[in-house]
Amino acid sequence: MNEKMLQRLVDLEDIRKLQLDYAAYNEMLDVDRLMSLFSEDAVLTYPEEYGGEWRGKEVIRNNFSYWMKEEETPFNAIYVVTNPNITITSATSAHARWTFTNYLTKQAESGQLTTVGGKEQPLFILGLYESEYSKIGGEWKIDRLKLSILWPQRSFSGLEHS
Repeated sequence: MNEKMLQRLVDLEDIRKLQLDYAAYNEMLDVDRLMSLFSEDAVLTYPEEYGGEWRGKEVIRNNFSYWMKEEETPFNAIYVVTNPNITITSATSAHARWTFTNYLTKQAESGQLTTVGGKEQPLFILGLYESEYSKIGGEWKIDRLKLSILWPQRSFSGLEHS
């Protein structure tokens, strides 16, 4: 195996870890560690009911802090991230698509953090993440992340990369 192939494998694994850390820090309600995953000018695009476009780390921090306050305690929501489809586009850039499932382990009586099936059915969201990454100072960061919901209320309008 040559050095270029080895670096590609390392980069793929680093990007997998980055996206899994994104899910884990959300579950743990750890906004400080979550913020360490983003580039300075990151953009997150969520469906309108979750705030629409979040541009820049300050806005991203404020919005995550709001939603984490709604969840109240760690692991009230579980993020299952699967099916990584990662493409390294250069030595310092990549994009990926992931599927995810979000479960609520504790639900509000009403409002945003309830499931269609109520407490008997904890499935909250089925969706896709599409992400753009940059390698900055030798470390992969999230530049752009788009969340598309496939269920229960579909917000999917097409793939950024196929």
